[in-house]
Amino acid sequence: MDLSNLETVHIFGGEPLMTHTHEIILEELSAYGKNITIWYDTNITTMPSARAMELWDKFHLIRLKFSIDGLGKAYEYLRWPASWDYAQEIMLRMRDELPPNHMFTIRPAMGFLNFHLI
Repeated sequence: MDLSNLETVHIFGGEPLMTHTHEIILEELSAYGKNITIWYDTNITTMPSARAMELWDKFHLIRLKFSIDGLGKAYEYLRWPASWDYAQEIMLRMRDELPPNHMFTIRPAMGFLNFHLI
């Protein structure tokens, strides 16, 4: 398959960083990586593996969309058994450790359980 014109790949969750499936995809696409933007939807409950970060460096842009549906106790309730403190730690580590070809965005999922918090 000719992937030379591929521009964007979107990797959705649950939490795609929990498994190595996305790394297999990235390995297959890495030859074309300088032309490709990879979008992730992550609930930031898992720090990317060292292998994922190594592969990300081969791509044009990595967009990490953090699904944050509330802060503090609200986040923990909506993302149980996730920890808000750990999610913050992951965001700060990503900010400090990832190369410059990364972009972070926050994308809240709104529903009946958190509409009053938005």
